[in-house]
Amino acid sequence: MGFGIAAGGVGPQLLNRVSERVALSIPLVLAAGGMVWFSFITAHTNVFAILIPASLVTGIGLGATAVVATSIGVRGIDNSEAGIGSSLLTAGGQVGGALGPGRPGHGGGNSHPPRVDQGQPGSATH
Repeated sequence: MGFGIAAGGVGPQLLNRVSERVALSIPLVLAAGGMVWFSFITAHTNVFAILIPASLVTGIGLGATAVVATSIGVRGIDNSEAGIGSSLLTAGGQVGGALGPGRPGHGGGNSHPPRVDQGQPGSATH
């Protein structure tokens, strides 16, 4: 719900009123605040007190971020080329998301420790 609200009105209005840098920073800070709000969830948390408001705030922040980032990314492109510009922006995000987890030292590859029965030095092998 929050994502739809932001995509429909908050993002474009924000971009029309302030600079691009501020228009992108405000929703990112809002989304981060919503995620911090999620950190207060416990086993006895009331859904209406934390979960739903945090979801709404995070959704509005991420929705506005998506709209503003796409608008900035296709700005300056001719109207006849706007479709390909938007698709290249989306494809770049998909490729970055796919390659990000595979970087060395970031969980990609063989990141699991060896099993005890593989005969590592100092391990119990009976």
